[in-house]
Amino acid sequence: MIIIKDEDNNVWGQIEERLVSNSGLPAAFWTANQIEEHFAKVILPAGIPPGDYTVSIELFDDSGKRAGLFSTDGRFLGTQATLGTLSFWPPSGRTVILPDQHQALTGPLVASSPLPNSIGQGERLSADVWWEHTAEGIDEMDFQLIIGETTLVHPINVSNYQVGETYRQKVSWKVPADFPAGDWPVSITLVSEQNQARDSLGSITIEARDRLFDLPEGVTPLDVAFGTLGHLQSAQVTQDSQLVIDLVWQAEESQQIDYAMFVHVRDSAGNILTQIDRPPSKATSLWIKDEVIIDQITLPVDLGGRQIAIGLYDPDSGVRLPVYSADGIQLPDGQYLIDLSSP
Repeated sequence: MIIIKDEDNNVWGQIEERLVSNSGLPAAFWTANQIEEHFAKVILPAGIPPGDYTVSIELFDDSGKRAGLFSTDGRFLGTQATLGTLSFWPPSGRTVILPDQHQALTGPLVASSPLPNSIGQGERLSADVWWEHTAEGIDEMDFQLIIGETTLVHPINVSNYQVGETYRQKVSWKVPADFPAGDWPVSITLVSEQNQARDSLGSITIEARDRLFDLPEGVTPLDVAFGTLGHLQSAQVTQDSQLVIDLVWQAEESQQIDYAMFVHVRDSAGNILTQIDRPPSKATSLWIKDEVIIDQITLPVDLGGRQIAIGLYDPDSGVRLPVYSADGIQLPDGQYLIDLSSP
């Protein structure tokens, strides 16, 4: 899969197709160390704004399982490889065709894609907005979404935009994780020194999420910090027919990234015997301060297992959150270790 993203990580174009060389040879028949070429064509939509775009590639099999990237020393680097950067400067006078499903707006705002009827606390609300650049001498503008009396801001730099052109902008706003549940009126405005016009987008339902704020009875907090995201307060291991790891997290700060978790079972030499990589039981972008998140990992028992390593990482970059003990000492390799009793 070839993906083209802007600086805000929005996808503007992508293509999924089987990996076949230009000579027609499927990847399954490629020979190690032999160079093969594959041509892919990605069509960008009309109205795409000027700027720098990242071109990346991701490989996956028929089941959807993605191929991992690893450094020369074996570190996991995520699942997307960056191929390069594309600088795009659209020509003037482009014809921008609106989709069949859109909501007409007024003023410099031309149209918006429909908003969902409901969204959960802490989720991101995204829309495509078509707008005409009419303000000369302006470098910064804000797309503001007003839910009730709360204003959410998506800033854009328009220093390279051409006055008189219509652009398609991908904008998103994160609904605060503690936003009150209920039905709320929604409006949108494009704010600059020359414009304050506001358009109604109807209403939206903010759905409440079940949350826990008290640690389970009997838990003595570990206070192992994972960056500023939160603390691992408990990690209990039981072994019978399976290896069960019960985890208790407590959030410290709301985050934009949905981190993935790794759990490795290692032998006495540090070799990984079995592992699992997956998100925590609740996406980390939905955590709010002091919230308690309970999770459970089940792995097959390996009699050679002597240690369990737990960590969190950005699934796109593979970068791990730093880990600190209760007394503030940074732990090596971005992981918390649990020693297993000898069988």
